[in-house]
Amino acid sequence: MGQTTEHVDVRLKQLDQADWVAALGDDWSSAAQVFDHLERNSHHVDAIREFPWERVLAERSTVLDLACGSGWVTGLLSARPDVERVIAWDASEAQLREMVPQSVELVGGDISKVETVCGFFAPLPLDDASIDCAVLTSAFHHAERPGEVLAELIRVVRPGGAIILANETPHPRVTMLRWILGFSAAAVVNSLFDRLHLTRPGHMAADHILYDDRLGDRVLTMPQWRRLFSRHPVSVEMMDSGLAPYRRSFRAPGRGQSNLTHFILRPA
Repeated sequence: MGQTTEHVDVRLKQLDQADWVAALGDDWSSAAQVFDHLERNSHHVDAIREFPWERVLAERSTVLDLACGSGWVTGLLSARPDVERVIAWDASEAQLREMVPQSVELVGGDISKVETVCGFFAPLPLDDASIDCAVLTSAFHHAERPGEVLAELIRVVRPGGAIILANETPHPRVTMLRWILGFSAAAVVNSLFDRLHLTRPGHMAADHILYDDRLGDRVLTMPQWRRLFSRHPVSVEMMDSGLAPYRRSFRAPGRGQSNLTHFILRPA
């Protein structure tokens, strides 16, 4: 028999090196630094603290904190007496290993209730109807295939349970139109002229606009959110937090900008 070529699989190593936290540099190197930024400059923490969790959590709940990031929401949930277990799930091994334990301690959570899982949005290797409540905080708009993620969440949440898409910001139609015109102008110029080039990060699709290539931030208008939900067997309650995403001292609100918005989905 002839010699065989050596086979090397580097996919896991590539994923480790492509950890999304690396794109943020030192800005996310400390749980205390991240939490301090959120508290001082935004209303994201306030919106989660003021959310009526008693409406969606039963006694001894198992909660999936999907795309948990630094883990401050995991910490707040683990501190609740009606939560027995929190699955802190994120694509960043560095976040789960280093930041989540720090964040849980920082907000007074109970690390003994926390189980960390390194994984992507979908598919979710969890049993059907095994989760009481799934929470995604400022996270769902990062999903490349939101329909697939939503279908998986519906599958793993128990009957009577809830899916919370927290701290989302549906974009005004005027803002979306500006994005569309900008992308269209750049596409026309770059396809017709050699010496002219318009740089426009992200891309435009029929159901969203990607405006941050590093982190995969997508913007949707309310009609696009409603259309997404209509394709799945869920009832939808939209809750306006009454809080702008950022404090005025840090960033003035854009024209027509919506408040931080929570979507409470209940599988039909």
